[in-house]
Amino acid sequence: MSDYKLNVFNLAWLTDEQIRSFKSDFRLVAEYLKAVRIGQAEDWPIQKLRYVDDITHLLRLVSDDDIFDNMKDFIIEVQKEKGGVNVCEFVQKMKSQGRLEGINLGRSEGLILGENNVMNLFSKLFATGRTSDVERAANDREYMKQLMKEFGIGASTL
Repeated sequence: MSDYKLNVFNLAWLTDEQIRSFKSDFRLVAEYLKAVRIGQAEDWPIQKLRYVDDITHLLRLVSDDDIFDNMKDFIIEVQKEKGGVNVCEFVQKMKSQGRLEGINLGRSEGLILGENNVMNLFSKLFATGRTSDVERAANDREYMKQLMKEFGIGASTL
């Protein structure tokens, strides 16, 4: 097995001099990580990214998250409008998109759970010969919740 020297850097802890030695958009990434570490990321200047594809690809590889593929179009659009991109704005957009995906997934899961609970309730009502309760529950949400409690079915997703 070959013995190779490998240098690993924690970008957030680089000195200003080390960060200034970067000449590409990678410098922006290092600057931002340091600013986050020291709590100064809110007042970030607008900067022009020259290699949007490369930066978003790097961030995708490092994070293993395809959200950065979607952010590429956002960066290009903002740069057209403002002449550059504010990294904080980029991160906020990314967070918002992630939250939206989470909300949509939660809603989807909630609907599935709700549908399963309703189907479970109706099956139990039919099995016990309470067909009139099925009709009433289908039109009265509060009555449906009451029946779910009676049968021990989780009504929190309704």
